[in-house]
Amino acid sequence: MPFLNGDFSVYYARALRAQEFFVRTGRLWGYDPYSMAGYVSGPVCEAGDLFINLIAHWFARAIPIWASVLSLEIGVLLFAPFTVLWAIRLWTRDWDAGWCGFSATILTFGLFEPFSRHILQFGCFGFEIAVFLGFPLVALYREWVRNKRWLDWAQFTVLSCIIYQIHPMALLVIFLPLLAIFFSSLRRLSLLQHAAFCASALLTILANWWWLRPSLAFSHWRVDVPYLLTLGWNFFLEDAFVLGPLKPLLIVVNGAALFFAFLTLFRRWRVSKGECLTLVVWLGALFVLGLFGDRFPGGRALQMGRFVFPFWMFCYGLASISFLEKARSSGVLRGGAASVVLAVVLATLIRPSIWAGPFTNQFHPGESAFLEYAAKLRPLPGRILAECVDNWDDEKTVDLMDPAVPQSVIGGGHASIVLITRTTLFSGQYFSGELTLNDPLLFQHRLKDLSDAELRSYFDLYNIVLVACRTIQSAILINRHHHLVRYQKQVGRYYIFEVNRTPSWFIKGSGALSMDYDRLKISRASQGDLLLKFHWIPQLRSRPELSLYPVYEKDDPVPFVGIHNRAGDKKIEIYNAGL
Repeated sequence: MPFLNGDFSVYYARALRAQEFFVRTGRLWGYDPYSMAGYVSGPVCEAGDLFINLIAHWFARAIPIWASVLSLEIGVLLFAPFTVLWAIRLWTRDWDAGWCGFSATILTFGLFEPFSRHILQFGCFGFEIAVFLGFPLVALYREWVRNKRWLDWAQFTVLSCIIYQIHPMALLVIFLPLLAIFFSSLRRLSLLQHAAFCASALLTILANWWWLRPSLAFSHWRVDVPYLLTLGWNFFLEDAFVLGPLKPLLIVVNGAALFFAFLTLFRRWRVSKGECLTLVVWLGALFVLGLFGDRFPGGRALQMGRFVFPFWMFCYGLASISFLEKARSSGVLRGGAASVVLAVVLATLIRPSIWAGPFTNQFHPGESAFLEYAAKLRPLPGRILAECVDNWDDEKTVDLMDPAVPQSVIGGGHASIVLITRTTLFSGQYFSGELTLNDPLLFQHRLKDLSDAELRSYFDLYNIVLVACRTIQSAILINRHHHLVRYQKQVGRYYIFEVNRTPSWFIKGSGALSMDYDRLKISRASQGDLLLKFHWIPQLRSRPELSLYPVYEKDDPVPFVGIHNRAGDKKIEIYNAGL
């Protein structure tokens, strides 16, 4: 199995689902009726998984999906320091400096830079590798501008086509330094080189158009989230100097990193003001994004607090250059590359945890038991309302239910938090400026505030037949509605309740309904208008060709599927026609 802590489990679930979509529809995105009462799987919130999904699909015939995902995860951890070596070697033309940066990355990544430790634990490895690849990408463009070698342009273009498929947020890491290099060399570039730069941009857009198009079409589905926010100076300084058990050492290492980074900038200013300006713009952009990014339009939805990570990794890279120069001038480093290689070996021995990391590929037995229970259930005539809590054990379970369990599930999963469909969220924790524990949230209301009538109306709207509470607090609150639910048993960590209502997939009208990815099939449909308990998207079509229209219900911001069936067709198939 691949890593399962944090977002690693989410990546695995999405790779499984993307494979199903591609096999059945030829696309890596589509309409998923099994989750959140119907949502668009692939674009928007899953843009950071696209490259992983592609690789897993390409090798699906040779190796299992989990093996592809695990190989990529391990490859990222092994490959990251080499991108710093590549970038610094290109920038300084000094192999010793590159190896010194390599050593600095091994020593700091996941340890002295505390935010990278959190990123590793959360599983944001798509963003990690995109950040690390952004360093040589900028260095390649600078090398091409400086030496006008077409091999550098070709490498820059290929890497540019790939990096945004790994994670689109890479654009914010590299955009300003690329712009600074472009304008500082504007007069030195020939017309052909300007055309080549435009060609690179065009090729990058074309290579990414397959995911850009649906992502732009559904960009309004993305909402502000309470995670990875920029919380000002306190957050920035705490991340740099306080977090972790090695507080005194963190202060020394990060303080030294800042000193040597600014020393590098000062020395570069004396050699080349244009080059120094590019580095200052780059470092300043990452600093502003990491510190104040949430104040920009869309910043809270993009979780700008994550840019603290590239800021500090960039500082360490800059610092390693000055550290090497200082070691050379003082006579400490006389053996050249041999001494640096020795430092690399020592760094690798000191940091075995960079390869092992805070990872797990095992389910908690209580989570496995619930997955097995849900998988063995007969096909239900309604949805399972599964609670998620904001620890990473639960995320792996609820997210994996969609591809692993042939049931329609609502209430949890990563996408329930970052998309407009989070009105369907059932969470054991409630966010209101700060994290408040033991205050379950259901359908955007505090569970303790919902009356019997209100809860029944939501259960009817989303066709809930089974409730799985992950926390004892939620189980107690749900059990208060004893006229509506009946406690069945505990399965692993979950308390299972049966809902006392007649299930139906229709808000209006009647019929029998079955579902699959990108498809809803209705038989024995009643004549007249039908209203399904599934979310509507504009790309839905029907066979026979009927008029489909959106209908808003209660406080759900996403409309439901309405069908004009005036001719009384008994069999109706609804499908995603794509873009």
